[in-house]
Amino acid sequence: MKKIGILLIAFIAFFNAKAQDNDTTLIRNLKVAEVKKKLFVHAFENNKDSCLYTHRKFNDMGKLTYEKTDMTCMGWPSYEEMFFSYSGELVTKINLNRDGIPFNTIQYTYPKKSKHAELIKTNFHQTNDSTIERNTYFADKKDRLDSTITYTVLQDGSKQQRKTIARYNKQGDLVQLFVLNELDLPTEMVNYDVDENGLVNSMAFTTYGEKPDFTQVFYAYDQKGRVSSSYNSINQKTEYYYLPNGLIGNILNYNPKGALEAEYIFSYTYYK
Repeated sequence: MKKIGILLIAFIAFFNAKAQDNDTTLIRNLKVAEVKKKLFVHAFENNKDSCLYTHRKFNDMGKLTYEKTDMTCMGWPSYEEMFFSYSGELVTKINLNRDGIPFNTIQYTYPKKSKHAELIKTNFHQTNDSTIERNTYFADKKDRLDSTITYTVLQDGSKQQRKTIARYNKQGDLVQLFVLNELDLPTEMVNYDVDENGLVNSMAFTTYGEKPDFTQVFYAYDQKGRVSSSYNSINQKTEYYYLPNGLIGNILNYNPKGALEAEYIFSYTYYK
């Protein structure tokens, strides 16, 4: 098998992020400069106003340069800020601050002629230690991700190894990802139910070990192939509404009893 530069996290998080946020291509094509995502929690009694939950800034190439997440919107007195640095198209460093204080710095190292990091080092400022992650990627005969091996040196100096294996259907759609520990025992698994048009009908996430868990999310689409609603295995429902230009305008979250629990309201500024 030959090496391939594909980040595992991109596969695991891709569809969920696609449903919860705007497509990066659309951000770039519409020349979006800033996205403000406000949260109105209907479940909070006497709540009469929305709160700025996330604030994102993009450069003129559509790359994310800044993101702030304010957890006070959820009732937790804390906020985080992330600052992104690039070399051309590639992110090289992310600085993370918590409550205005530097928390960690993540640095990415790339092999020649690759768009994907093989070395990721995270420095923790408050404890003055770090973690190091080395990734090796492999592909099958059709140049699709076949497996990934990750070696990690943790803050205490201990070492971990994990392997991720991907499986595809006859149409080439990703249908399964599972993660193995150093003993080749499964720790996590993601399954995608994909229809004949390549749309994901559902995504199931399973964790194994001391605290096993299972969650499944089902998706519905509008005529333009965009996620219009979803609901999970405990009957929490989410609805998505779009602006005329295709960007997300509102997201509504309902609790298992069908009551509106929280609402996200998006606003945008654009480059001229």
